[in-house]
Amino acid sequence: MPRLLPVLFLFLAFPANAAVSREQLPAQRLVAAAIQVLQRRTEGVPGEWIFRPNATLEDSLIANGEDSTIEADDIHGRWPRKHVGVRVRILHQGRLVQSRLLWFNVERWMTVPVYADDFAAGISLADVRTRAERVDVADIRGYVPSMAEVIPDNAQLISAVRAGMPLRPDDFRPTPAVLRHSRVTVAVRQGDIVLSIPAIAQADASIGQTVKVLVGQTEHWLTTKVVSKNEVILEQ
Repeated sequence: MPRLLPVLFLFLAFPANAAVSREQLPAQRLVAAAIQVLQRRTEGVPGEWIFRPNATLEDSLIANGEDSTIEADDIHGRWPRKHVGVRVRILHQGRLVQSRLLWFNVERWMTVPVYADDFAAGISLADVRTRAERVDVADIRGYVPSMAEVIPDNAQLISAVRAGMPLRPDDFRPTPAVLRHSRVTVAVRQGDIVLSIPAIAQADASIGQTVKVLVGQTEHWLTTKVVSKNEVILEQ
């Protein structure tokens, strides 16, 4: 029994819950560190950027919270994007004691040209109506309003678009020199004589590409090469 007295004295003098002092590290400090990383990624990029945590964060319970430092890692992958995770690390005296992944919803508000109506694929740029509207463009990588200025005048929509969508160069392609089911002229050379024969194109095709055409009432498709708008030559 006397041998147990020193050990009992230690337990009484130093309670177990006093051996390690644990404190709460406010979640706001973690969020602030992560947002600093996101803000650095948006420096010089136009628009009103908003970063919202997509979940309620709880405080971190760690030892010696006041002596801890917080570091946030840079983000990886495509940027910008609507949802992004930032890895935040809590260190004490240079030693990692906790790591958390914080997720944010990203918004980037700008006044940009948007489609005024729904438009079908194949509509030419000249027939597309737009209006200026403040929209969130965070999911459009590298978006700037001047993008619309680089769309060629003879462009057409690649696929259907809806009213309110931002106008983007990727929505368009140059109008093919030959359109599907359009009338074309086939140039056929016989010695020094060049014959011009009307035909119907089977598909869209740009200059330099091949396209099959149907001549007159025949049932045979001829392979031709596009040389200019609505003009093809018979491939030899």
